[in-house]
Amino acid sequence: MPELASSFLTPAPRRALAAAAALDVEIVVPVYNEAAGLERSIRRLHRFLSDGFPFAWRIVIADNASVDATPEIARRLAVTLPSVRHLRLEQKGRGRALRAAWSASTAKVVTYMDVDLSTDLRGLLPLVAPLISGHSDLAIGTRLAHGSRVVRGPKREFISRSYNRILRTLLRAKFWRDGTSEPSSWQVSATDSTAGLQGAGGIGISSYLSSSATTAVTLSVDDLVVTAP
Repeated sequence: MPELASSFLTPAPRRALAAAAALDVEIVVPVYNEAAGLERSIRRLHRFLSDGFPFAWRIVIADNASVDATPEIARRLAVTLPSVRHLRLEQKGRGRALRAAWSASTAKVVTYMDVDLSTDLRGLLPLVAPLISGHSDLAIGTRLAHGSRVVRGPKREFISRSYNRILRTLLRAKFWRDGTSEPSSWQVSATDSTAGLQGAGGIGISSYLSSSATTAVTLSVDDLVVTAP
């Protein structure tokens, strides 16, 4: 996507390119100034996928404007490890990096994970399998799901769950036409106290057009940001 930056993909080894047409899963790892742990994490993820992951896969390191040694490390990994590519963008933003990587992907399923690999990698297969089989269209992994086993301190646990609850029950948004100035105040503000929405979960955006409408409308969402009020 040229408007995002001068992005490029470092060519993967030949066997990875040959399998591109049949690619099942592309795992994007967005990074910004992660030189300290990038190579260790990517090699660990690569070993895991190489050791019996049943679908054709590729790892994309999406570097969004890192100013440390991250780009050099990512390029080296893309050259030395099969099925690893490097995407470089000159602007920061995880959402921007994911959009660029996913828009260019040829995979049947696109996903991403944090570079610290804090979630058990064994959870990847049950996450993507229903998507590849056609059973589901979207899968979300969360540490707050029932049955999840999370090892972290009580303070971090309290903050995480409180923040998640806020996200589930309060929504504020602005809408403006492309090319015009952003409104100074919130245009939509809603709080929902429905009991079923008070548990852990996520957020989503949907749109609809009246059946009586005669003009097509295009809705795009760019860099969705969710914050506590």
